[in-house]
Amino acid sequence: MREKLAKSIALILLLSGCSSAPTLPTIRQGDAIDIVMLSHPPKNEAIDVHNESFNSNLNTGAKSGVLAGGLWGLTCGPLAILCVPVGALMGGITGTATGAVIGLTGALSTEKIGLLRERLLRVQKKHGMLEELQSNVTERAKKYWTINSNQSVVVVNIALQELQLNSTRDEQISIVIRVEVDVRPKNASQVEASTKKMYSYIGPPGSLSIWLDEGNDFIDTNLTSASQQIAAQIVADLTAR
Repeated sequence: MREKLAKSIALILLLSGCSSAPTLPTIRQGDAIDIVMLSHPPKNEAIDVHNESFNSNLNTGAKSGVLAGGLWGLTCGPLAILCVPVGALMGGITGTATGAVIGLTGALSTEKIGLLRERLLRVQKKHGMLEELQSNVTERAKKYWTINSNQSVVVVNIALQELQLNSTRDEQISIVIRVEVDVRPKNASQVEASTKKMYSYIGPPGSLSIWLDEGNDFIDTNLTSASQQIAAQIVADLTAR
């Protein structure tokens, strides 16, 4: 009985489950396609700076609380099969709250967040992520398809969904970029189903001082790496089989 209940606790910790990633349809070599670049949210919207310490401590607190609560449930004897889920739930709530309090102490100050946003926006004006991504995708796609012609049969919509910064307790900053690709026939209506897939890039961490230093190209290098890697993944998925 105890062994089965212990396994139940382990399963609770794996509730996130698994799901298969969506697959983009193959586009035949030689076809004519349109590549359309979109930006959601708009370029001028404030860049989010997320406290990674908060999320990390939140998750750690929740998992620890679930485990502790589940183990407490084992002490209920014959009623353990009922106590374990309840204990795990209550422990998770308590652990999450504790983790949140700890995580908040690692947040950047409002002043530093403002400086980060201003620095990234200045770089973006000279080095646009969307424009560079379009250039990289187009250059790779030209090897396989005819791009943006009057005979296009497929539309590939590429939307910049998210550009944010993550910060840690010791002020290490990393960039996170997410791009959604939507592939559909050229004449398909907006209500018809299309195939979508999300691509993500998480850059290497750098200290706050490096991010704010106007004399280095750390941010530019991150943006270039992101656009190159995402472009390569998109084109590879559209040609692979």
